[in-house]
Amino acid sequence: MLNWIEGFERYGAADAAPSGLDLDYTVTNSSLMTLRSGRLSGCALEIAGASSVGSLVHTFSSAITPISFGFAFKYTWSSATGTATLAYVPSSTHWIGVNRATGYLTNGTIGDMASAPIVSGRWYYVEVIATATAFTVYLNGTQVGTATISRGATATFTLQGATTGTVLFDDFYSGSSILGPQRVQAFSPSGDGDSSGWTPSAGTSHHSLVSENPSDGDTSYVNTTSGLDLWTYGATADGTINGVQINTIARTEDNSTGLYLPVKSSSTQSDGTAQTVSSTAFKNYSRIVEADPATSAAWTSSGLSDSQFGVKV
Repeated sequence: MLNWIEGFERYGAADAAPSGLDLDYTVTNSSLMTLRSGRLSGCALEIAGASSVGSLVHTFSSAITPISFGFAFKYTWSSATGTATLAYVPSSTHWIGVNRATGYLTNGTIGDMASAPIVSGRWYYVEVIATATAFTVYLNGTQVGTATISRGATATFTLQGATTGTVLFDDFYSGSSILGPQRVQAFSPSGDGDSSGWTPSAGTSHHSLVSENPSDGDTSYVNTTSGLDLWTYGATADGTINGVQINTIARTEDNSTGLYLPVKSSSTQSDGTAQTVSSTAFKNYSRIVEADPATSAAWTSSGLSDSQFGVKV
């Protein structure tokens, strides 16, 4: 089961400050953050070094156990002393980082992992799974360390920069198992779909009002009190598709509203569970769909390309 997917593609263009991270994360020291060219495509998030580090904290709707997370990172440093903590689930020891002095991936319980050397300025893919009794680490698809622990369910995860050097993050996932190194691809609406039941803020095109990157808030939008809007994407993904995450930035003008994030594949429409939109401030509402609704099997590139996604009230 997947909990969260992030490729840092939704917050603007490379070499610019990200816009909208606060819709998904609790952000500390956002002035240290810049979008850069991604590991394989799109964008990555760079966090510059500072004595007060920059960080992102994502909170799940409920506590999770076991929890896994994987992400690509490129850490460039010059100081050959100290340790940089790059990611953790809440605990003083359940973190993953780089020991600059030894050049190894490291953890507070496992220590330096001798089979996981880290070279400054190179991309790596690290994965961790934390159960109630074990904390296990993988680097580029190979297990490199494990430790016995005792922990409960987790409701948050954190990505953070270092006190010295720069860290780039990309291709993040969180789930309940180890998937191996992943690539996250992002797609925006490219056409109006089978239903256009919402009202456009201007003109007659619906998809063009919700496809900007980053979101422009109240400048262009669709709105409704009741209805279904679907958009085509023409998305074609590379390799095995482990899941599709729908991201919708929305707010309410007055009363609390139940928002569905539907997907229509062939003639089958899956609305998912209604999410309560109760704030007049914009927020990102997401849904992960791990199987094609038309086949109940894993997504294929052609099935994804032919599907429509949207909003329903």
